[in-house]
Amino acid sequence: MLMVVCLSQIRIYNAKTNKETCATYPIVEHVSCGCCSLSPEECAAPRVYNPRKCSCQCPNMEERRNCLKKRNQNMRWNRSKCACEQRRRA
Repeated sequence: MLMVVCLSQIRIYNAKTNKETCATYPIVEHVSCGCCSLSPEECAAPRVYNPRKCSCQCPNMEERRNCLKKRNQNMRWNRSKCACEQRRRA
């Protein structure tokens, strides 16, 4: 995430002392954020749209976790099909 930090001076009025002082504060501006370019219609079944991550994801996360545990048994997770598959032999 790209951020720009700049310093800004503001005036602060103290009601107890009737005095005005200046203070400098850093202001952080996030400049890499933007609108999501992916629409829910672009997610092909069985994948579903996740607006928080602006991505298509598999809804069956428990199945995915179980599949990843079977890596040493020649299994792999297919993200486009949301399914556990046997690895192809080379």
